[in-house]
Amino acid sequence: MNSIKEKLNLAGDGELFHSILEHELCPHDPATIRILDFGCGAGGTVKDFLDRGYDAYGCDLGIDWPVGVGEWHGTMPEIVWKSDLRGRLRPIRPTPYHLPFEAGTFDVVVSNQVFEHVRNKREAFSEIARVLKPNGLGIHMFPAKWFLPVETHIKVPFVSWMWPNVPIWWLALWAILGVRNEFQRGMKWRNVVAVNRDYCRDGLHYWRVHQFRALFAETFGDYSDLSLLKLRVGQNRTARLISHSPMAWLFAKLYGTFRQNCIGHHKRAPPELSRAKLS
Repeated sequence: MNSIKEKLNLAGDGELFHSILEHELCPHDPATIRILDFGCGAGGTVKDFLDRGYDAYGCDLGIDWPVGVGEWHGTMPEIVWKSDLRGRLRPIRPTPYHLPFEAGTFDVVVSNQVFEHVRNKREAFSEIARVLKPNGLGIHMFPAKWFLPVETHIKVPFVSWMWPNVPIWWLALWAILGVRNEFQRGMKWRNVVAVNRDYCRDGLHYWRVHQFRALFAETFGDYSDLSLLKLRVGQNRTARLISHSPMAWLFAKLYGTFRQNCIGHHKRAPPELSRAKLS
């Protein structure tokens, strides 16, 4: 459930992804890398990638997007459809689930704060595997189930901890106490409870890391824990210092358990393609 504020925000995380890619693909020329932001929202990260010279695209369910690719008039904000993102952001077809790109299109697929909302993870990663080139790279960041005591979208404490069994009485308690997000101000508490109940049911889908690991092994034949690398190249100076200590592995594990995960995969090329590349 992306808020309107998020959709209007063109600030992205291209810098962090770029730093990770520098380590994973070093050396690389951004102009040679075609990259997809899965769950792109308004395209802030896509814009960041374009500014850094990547051939970048984005896709999202885009429930308020037009059907025709690039037809932004009257739907998305003017700041988006008049920008250089026009034609680079495309809607995902939900039924049957399909990413709007040909097979083997991308060298890299990234996502940020997306897969805690995706219910059909198996379908989604199957499509990501389809649009990735052989030996293509995936990088995915998402909050841990035990991340923060307050759910960031509905502002109710401990929702992610309780999910998928969030009690109605718990949602009602905080609604009665006046807890609202920016779109619920002025709403009666019963209406807030109904909205938050639906969001917990339809908008959240937390997995633990071992579930991603199993699905990646099945889908890509590969799994990479990038949490320590993310800490080393991130903007948090304290985290960078700790990440170079002898106990860095433990700090990265705790960070992934209680804060945010950064995991990746490669789409392993068939043996015949690998041999051809070496010959």
